[in-house]
Amino acid sequence: LKDLKPAEPRLKLLVLMMLMHGTRLSETLMTKWSDINLDTGWWFIPTKNTKTRSRHEIPLSPTAIELLKNYKAQFKRGQYVFTGRSGFWSDSAASKAIREHTKKEWSAHDLRKVATEAWTKLGVDYLIIKFSLNHALEKVDKHYIQTYADNKMLEALTTYHQWLKSEGLTTEVNQDNTKMRRSYK
Repeated sequence: LKDLKPAEPRLKLLVLMMLMHGTRLSETLMTKWSDINLDTGWWFIPTKNTKTRSRHEIPLSPTAIELLKNYKAQFKRGQYVFTGRSGFWSDSAASKAIREHTKKEWSAHDLRKVATEAWTKLGVDYLIIKFSLNHALEKVDKHYIQTYADNKMLEALTTYHQWLKSEGLTTEVNQDNTKMRRSYK
């Protein structure tokens, strides 16, 4: 988290959203502002954007809402949260930005692993972790425990985000710079 401070805002938000929610790179990059409801506290990843081909509904913690509001107020440019040359920021360009920023010490997929490990260490139930990662579940399981899982996911994410704050997470996306760097387009 400390090494992320000098990152340009779009890269910082991408890394934080993936770390905070355990989402995949491509499904995070394709997020539109209309997929996020900051009033109700939900992030909806459409079926067509997920690996499992099932809509992923992510409750947003107060920390996530604050982070997104801060970013949106300063950097909203168009319909996508992570804008790029032809709509959303491409997987290859975002991966390159992460590799360059981290000097190839870790990749986008490592963020998903870190989230999973942290949830496990924080005592999050295995099934809630599977829901949070949008792993394929039996339709019957998903249908019958969705409401229970939504509440437990929010509880787990709120606890996890508080822990991340104790480790240095900040919801300020623009502490060290104000302009998007051209090299990551």
